[in-house]
Amino acid sequence: MKSARLRSGKALSRLGFGCSSYWAKPGFPEAQALLALRTAADNGITYFDTGPSYAAGLAEHRLGLFLQDADPLHQKFVVSSKFGTHTDEQGQLYKDFAPKAVEASVDASLVRLGLKQLDMLFLHAPETAQLNSSLMDELERLKSLGKIDQVGVWSTDPAVVEHSLTLPIEVNMVQFNVTDQAIAPLLPKLAAAHRLVINGTALSQGVFSLKAVLPTNKKRAWYFARLLKNNPKFLLDYLSLRSAARDAGLSPLEYSMNVWAANEFIACGIFGSTSPANIAANCNAMVRLDELNSGRRVQ
Repeated sequence: MKSARLRSGKALSRLGFGCSSYWAKPGFPEAQALLALRTAADNGITYFDTGPSYAAGLAEHRLGLFLQDADPLHQKFVVSSKFGTHTDEQGQLYKDFAPKAVEASVDASLVRLGLKQLDMLFLHAPETAQLNSSLMDELERLKSLGKIDQVGVWSTDPAVVEHSLTLPIEVNMVQFNVTDQAIAPLLPKLAAAHRLVINGTALSQGVFSLKAVLPTNKKRAWYFARLLKNNPKFLLDYLSLRSAARDAGLSPLEYSMNVWAANEFIACGIFGSTSPANIAANCNAMVRLDELNSGRRVQ
């Protein structure tokens, strides 16, 4: 699997694994969660993204267990976490981008992950007004202390992404997939600003496979409810995708992935999964697509 490089020299694989969602839930066995991470690593994934609000820190803890065993010196894998979304005592999520809260959040993430430094810290779905100079100054201070290597903004809002071009950051995590390409006009601008661009929703929550999301058990019911909430017209998208994939000579998975994989401005795409078989299939599809797209660019 091809990869980009961070400024530190670490390899950022073309696919990243999202340590969140059902994978992080207490009801999903820890041993299976760790098996998913090992499968991802064995299939060439070097990038793992998580956040302190995913299962109230359990996602970071689980990833930390894996890292301690697989990469204790933190030389092989790239790890990113987030700031801005928090969990209160009742388990409810809330937003807080106050500069005074950043260091405590980062320190807690580092403890759970067993790391001394985050390769990337993303501001998690901020509003434009929250991206102020005081916050940027605090992030620069934490970089100078070595707690963060690079800073980014995670947003699905084109207006926020465009505003981020005025900020002293290095990375943008965006949404660009088979059902949402609103960010497309901004990708050349991000490239011109020398931003590393990561696609945070590489597989559009599994819309390419109706069988995989049908609620036949508790786990699938959870994923189906999420898909239905975020994309009520997913069935129409599924039918359209299958037709387009057939015309392109690709599988629905490959077609869904190639929407962003063939784009020269996107370095990496993140997906989540609890299934080792699905993880391996995604990685194999990525290898094939990179071979197909070698030497050409899709605008």
